[in-house]
Amino acid sequence: GAVLTFLDSHVECNVGWLEPLLERVRLRPTKVACPVIEVISDKDMSHPNTLSVTATDTPCGLSVPRCPVMAGGLFSIDKKYFFELGTYDPGLDVWGGENMEISFKVWMCGGEIEIVPCSRVGHIFRNDNPYSFPKDRVKTVERNLARVAEVW
Repeated sequence: GAVLTFLDSHVECNVGWLEPLLERVRLRPTKVACPVIEVISDKDMSHPNTLSVTATDTPCGLSVPRCPVMAGGLFSIDKKYFFELGTYDPGLDVWGGENMEISFKVWMCGGEIEIVPCSRVGHIFRNDNPYSFPKDRVKTVERNLARVAEVW
């Protein structure tokens, strides 16, 4: 397809979440469209502090705010533009910093990032981390962030 959509594996998409993202990218190929991210509890799968609306209930005439830094795994982007940016940095390990890295690329290479109110995705924010890191989590994230700062 012409548009890539990235989703973490631990998300729950609301009804009608994708169409508003695709429309924003269609209107401008250097635009990265992100959903509103709602919290899902990792303890009981409840949705604390979440508006009880679906995308079809949300007035899509709402303004679409621009955002300086996006989540690294919840967005839609024009495929050609993503590859022009150089995709994700293969020098980053496991997790941490990819959100900053891809955001810097977008803004410094003529793009923009928007949070689309008509698109809502629930994300399970876990207290425990299931990933295995080369050293430990803190050292890996610190190394990744140092790399992002050095490269950008």
